[in-house]
Amino acid sequence: MMKALAAGLLLALTLTACETRLPPVPEASKPEPVKAEPKTAALQPEEKIPTPPKKEQPVVIPPLKILIGKGKADIRAVFGKPNLLRKEAPAEIWQYLTRNCALHLFFYPSRKAADKGGLKVTHYEVNSRLYPAVKKAEVEKCFGSQLLEIGREKKPATSG
Repeated sequence: MMKALAAGLLLALTLTACETRLPPVPEASKPEPVKAEPKTAALQPEEKIPTPPKKEQPVVIPPLKILIGKGKADIRAVFGKPNLLRKEAPAEIWQYLTRNCALHLFFYPSRKAADKGGLKVTHYEVNSRLYPAVKKAEVEKCFGSQLLEIGREKKPATSG
């Protein structure tokens, strides 16, 4: 064990004796470090930045009860002109149709003073145009078809 330690020390001393040292470089002769400039590519007017493809966002259908309390202008702004408008004083019934569903909105005078007696949706009915009865679960789906139909009608035409 002692021999191995002595041999290791001898080897280390031999290697350090062979080391050559360079004289220090004077400060004036040291080259200045090169500063890296940020790389910015100037866009030419004809170059266009590619846009990532748009992901289709899931369509969120609000609950049907969102219609309660809406005025005629609000409904017309979303649904447009009704397919059928029936006036039975003091009420109005508006009907909107899709291929599968009929949405009936019942407007009655508002009791709120701020509304000045304007007509507001107080009730709605949804009917299937294909089946005699609509299950409760199908009511929201039917309303969703109304909104999706509106979305297709209002979507701008794309050329291509």
